[in-house]
Amino acid sequence: MSLVRSAPMTSHRKSSGFQKGLIYLALLLCTLLFLAPLLGNVLLALKNISELAAFPVHILPAHWEWGNFLQALTLIPFGQYLINPIGINDLQLRKDDRHSHLCHLCAVANH
Repeated sequence: MSLVRSAPMTSHRKSSGFQKGLIYLALLLCTLLFLAPLLGNVLLALKNISELAAFPVHILPAHWEWGNFLQALTLIPFGQYLINPIGINDLQLRKDDRHSHLCHLCAVANH
């Protein structure tokens, strides 16, 4: 049995730390890439109509219109939109449950 000497670990640790830094940088860039449109939409939602049509475009609203969110929630029935998929999902689960009971009964009857 021969003993094999391994290389010192210092170079591996440095490259590992560098690789970790690159991974974190890539993750940070991806996070910014995905959050930028969300932030842009929130900032657009806080502007009034005249600011939306203004030129030159300003990123931050001059007057923060928080009432725009309340107006959107009262004009559009979001509650109904949230309940509809739940009801459809419930109906689908009940249908699947009845189907599985029928399959079980058929399997029992065939034996």
